[in-house]
Amino acid sequence: MRAYPIVTLAGQEVYNTVDVESLRAQLTPIIDAFVELFDGGRAKGSGELHRLELGLTVTQRGTIAFAAGNASRSLTLTFESRQRSPGTRATTSRSSAAKKPAVVKVD
Repeated sequence: MRAYPIVTLAGQEVYNTVDVESLRAQLTPIIDAFVELFDGGRAKGSGELHRLELGLTVTQRGTIAFAAGNASRSLTLTFESRQRSPGTRATTSRSSAAKKPAVVKVD
């Protein structure tokens, strides 16, 4: 287990630590859920989703939370659809295993 101290915005160290493996375990289902939502939103028409940014923060307890209101985000997940090559045409027989997933960036 690798644990790191938590520091507040004022620069004060909190007497808790963040376990990186715990953060990974919390982030994985969040990313998976939004990738599924993002991929499911690719219906043809004007409502097609191309980019989604999600602000998250690490709490003083060392857990992941959604940043809302005035809360500052310490992590930003960015979901973007991949651009199709101009010469590529879509086929309906393509398996889901061969389908490239949406790009996910963590800043």
